[in-house]
Amino acid sequence: MRSPNQEQKIAIDSHGGVLSAGAGSGKTFVLIEHTLQKLIELAEVSFNQHSNNWQDHFVIESSKIALMTFTKKAAAEMKQRLESRIKNADLPNFLSNEILTEASHGVFVGTIHSFLLKLIRDGVVDGVESVEITSSRHFDKDVEEFVDESLLKIQNKISSRTFSSLLSNLDQIKISFKQIFNDAELRVFWESFDPYGVTDNFWMRFYQLTEINELLEIDIPIKDFQSDSSKTWYIALEKFKLVQDRFPQSTFHDHLMDLSHFFDDVKRITPPRKSEYEKIIHIISLIKDLRTSFKAARYHLECASSNPEEMNEFYKVLKSIFELIDQ
Repeated sequence: MRSPNQEQKIAIDSHGGVLSAGAGSGKTFVLIEHTLQKLIELAEVSFNQHSNNWQDHFVIESSKIALMTFTKKAAAEMKQRLESRIKNADLPNFLSNEILTEASHGVFVGTIHSFLLKLIRDGVVDGVESVEITSSRHFDKDVEEFVDESLLKIQNKISSRTFSSLLSNLDQIKISFKQIFNDAELRVFWESFDPYGVTDNFWMRFYQLTEINELLEIDIPIKDFQSDSSKTWYIALEKFKLVQDRFPQSTFHDHLMDLSHFFDDVKRITPPRKSEYEKIIHIISLIKDLRTSFKAARYHLECASSNPEEMNEFYKVLKSIFELIDQ
């Protein structure tokens, strides 16, 4: 079983307050360990103070715990890791794995949105009797249709070259707008977006909101795995570390070029599968996500270099599409 480092141990044992940590620092690991510790503490209190019906009391108290994250994918991973950790936990003699598992089923694990929806449905929010729910699948479909409709509305107002550029990048544009309208911070960011002000500061703020900058600053411990230096994932991470090393001193253009060369050179990264490579696997997953986000930035680099006026029109159109969808 993985052992926490000193900082993680402090976080696991803490009660109350705010803990802040970057990508890959073990936030989920700390959260799961803290939750397990809290569940065992609740079981001990219930056993000592409610001996006749302590199991029922334990289940009720456990249902007061909520673990929330931003995405369904992260919530599913958190739920799976909690279940797995409980199966392998060292427990007090009075507490069986079956009782702990039953109590853990009462712990809420999900997205912030689903938790708030649960409060509404449970009648906790005063003045709200019902709420209209749109599934994520229908929402994504609506956004895609809005993008298509918006393009048709503005087709005659833009150059044929820009329209062709939009069509050739249409899939990525739709993915981007689905991300924007699913993220409150990104949506506010685009509300104040100046299509004529796509500067380095714009992209650095974009990197912050999408946490790309955290990945570019994350510690990649490949020195701990030098016995794997011939593996393709190790070689790929060595190359990514070179991109990281240049990041603080690079101009935006140079940084995009570094990423461009990296993704041209590294077409695919197959991560190791053993549990002791957990952090490496997580970092590789983040790099794969970065490849998707980088496509839009790469288009900006190519277009801005060859035709800055077209680039301005391209972003002006994107802002128009955003406003139409927002309405």
